[in-house]
Amino acid sequence: MPRLLRTPDEIHRLTTRHTDPAFAEAWGTLTDRAERALRDRLLPPSEGGGWGHHYHCPTHSVPLGFDASRPDEHRCPVDGENVVGDHMDAAWRSRLSNEAIEGALACAEVWLANGDERCRRLAVDVLEAYAARYPLIEPHGSIVGLGRVHGTALEESVWGIKLARLVDDLRPALSDAERSTADTLLGQVLDQVTGELMGKIHNIECWHLASQINLAAVAGRDDLVAAAITGPYGLQAQLDAGIREDGWWSEGSPHYHFYMLTAVALACRALRRSHPALVDSARVRAMVDTPLTMLRPDLSLAALNDGWFDISETNGVAQYTPLYELAWTIWSSDSVLALLGALYGAGVPRTDPEALSHGPAPELLNGSHPLPPTRGVHEASGYAVLADDDRSLLLKFGPHGGGHGHPDKLQLDLHVRGVRVAPDLGSPAYNSPLQGPWIRQTLSHNTATIAGLSQPPAAGTLLSAPHAARPGAAAVLDAGVTWSDLDRADAGSWLHEPRLPFPPEYEDAGMRRVVLWSQHGYLVDIVSTRVPSRARVDLGWRLRGELTTASSPLESSDWQPLGDTQRDYLRSVRELPAGPWQGSWTVDGVTTRLWALDPPGSRTLVTECPGAHLDEEQTMVLRSAAAEETTFVTVIDSGGAVQDVSTVPDGRIVVTLGDGVECWELRGCSDEVPGTTVRSDGGRTGAPLQVLLRPWLVDIAVPDHSKAGR
Repeated sequence: MPRLLRTPDEIHRLTTRHTDPAFAEAWGTLTDRAERALRDRLLPPSEGGGWGHHYHCPTHSVPLGFDASRPDEHRCPVDGENVVGDHMDAAWRSRLSNEAIEGALACAEVWLANGDERCRRLAVDVLEAYAARYPLIEPHGSIVGLGRVHGTALEESVWGIKLARLVDDLRPALSDAERSTADTLLGQVLDQVTGELMGKIHNIECWHLASQINLAAVAGRDDLVAAAITGPYGLQAQLDAGIREDGWWSEGSPHYHFYMLTAVALACRALRRSHPALVDSARVRAMVDTPLTMLRPDLSLAALNDGWFDISETNGVAQYTPLYELAWTIWSSDSVLALLGALYGAGVPRTDPEALSHGPAPELLNGSHPLPPTRGVHEASGYAVLADDDRSLLLKFGPHGGGHGHPDKLQLDLHVRGVRVAPDLGSPAYNSPLQGPWIRQTLSHNTATIAGLSQPPAAGTLLSAPHAARPGAAAVLDAGVTWSDLDRADAGSWLHEPRLPFPPEYEDAGMRRVVLWSQHGYLVDIVSTRVPSRARVDLGWRLRGELTTASSPLESSDWQPLGDTQRDYLRSVRELPAGPWQGSWTVDGVTTRLWALDPPGSRTLVTECPGAHLDEEQTMVLRSAAAEETTFVTVIDSGGAVQDVSTVPDGRIVVTLGDGVECWELRGCSDEVPGTTVRSDGGRTGAPLQVLLRPWLVDIAVPDHSKAGR
């Protein structure tokens, strides 16, 4: 019986590449995994598992050390503490089951490559052990549906895809009795997975459907394959409703974009011969290509909304090389070659076994395919980027993102020379005590709160796209948001799950953020708020590193926190004297300087706060004012060019550089601005770039950079 999940070409690659020196590291990874499985001979537990997310240290947000011989010992690799509890033991069983099937998969693949009979026999033994145990385990779970092997329907579905691949790899070599056992198990798992479909647009449902498609395809159930594609919440509906016009998955998180894309890729692997039009659709290809248009020079992405923060570290997207190795065999696009070529060219080792049967030949990864150019605006998802060779600034203004969204409208993420200077934290493990009360609160982001309360869900608006008056020169980025209990962003959408309370202090409040970008290594950040209730507005900047003030010493403070987040997570509160101030902070060798020009009556606090886990300490600069309208102005320099910042009576901001000055001009006006227009002079040096917006007007003159001695 022919295999359904591997093509003959892919099997040929595997049987030839395993002896090719260019793939020695990937083959080594695979054989190491298979030899470990042969040595340990792990079989799945007879009792069902729990939730995999529990198997993380709640303090350090890292996976716990797994020992297959110690079901009640779960030690943190950072401090050696044994984290105990029934939920940890259940998560250990899930981990054991994953180890068992992944070992069996590695053995099956080694057998396919070189005919090692020891490996085939172990893989069959694991398959038969699952078949014996599966019907005896009652469905259970309390997080995301019910499973048997696992404690959630989601993890059961991920495991089901692996099971389908294991059966498909082994089927031609199974005896009639073994094949019957495998078919019975496939049917039981298929019943469990299809019985837990959520009936909604969701990344989890994409995994349920991908599992149904893989299991049904290998089991020969074409009717269930078709149902998983065309049902009211089937795969086609997930693609149509879940992918925004700019190609990003709707939850606003790079992590969940890749998570959902992985499920889609695994479904497409099973569908490429039977449903080629769906597999090759523009919408699916956009999901593959879009993240590459927002990559930073160090091949990382900002960690936005829920999603692990390691994607924001240097070569952060390298964790998705298995996905893009698989993507090559499905889509064979230049963008896949570009990403893999860039990562491997940057020194990331090519160690994943997906390269053996699915990845491109080494000669195609020669750098001849450039990455797609940076896209300045992803308007549907609400990302706007300003970047040059050294810096990348992302402003997040768009829709909320549903259950995985964060209340962080108009926040900034600053990245300089490969260093996360003032980053979004993304998320730690979901069992971290910081996840709800800190990570998912506005205060942990670089934006403003009202009355100490987190922002309610809303969708901001890009008022002016990143626009340079002349190539390589100054640029302007402008966005705003207005909150209303009508929640006009996506009323009735699946992305309003869960529905969050609306603080009355935000009723008809608004915020606008304008970023003025200089080619000389600095930016001007202008945050204006309108709060009819005159509630206190706090603009937070959370910095990696310790702030050192250059203009005045820090003093003790009588500041009183407003919301629970301020009370519980801001420590060692100190205060700067009133008036303009400046400071600097250094992290990982990058020094950034900050000049603050704040309104009369405002206060500036410097506190300690958590980062992404309990042991990571960062600095929060909190600038506060209580007025119907407030504007905070900040100049941030990471290039060392700025010597001083000042204002003049006509409202201009004067930035003194080492070899001259630049002047930015801002003027306010009434609310009766009829609309939004952008006008430029077509590139003539020194002419104004005017941005007319509602409800404020800012007339921004392109900086007049006067060289010393002129």
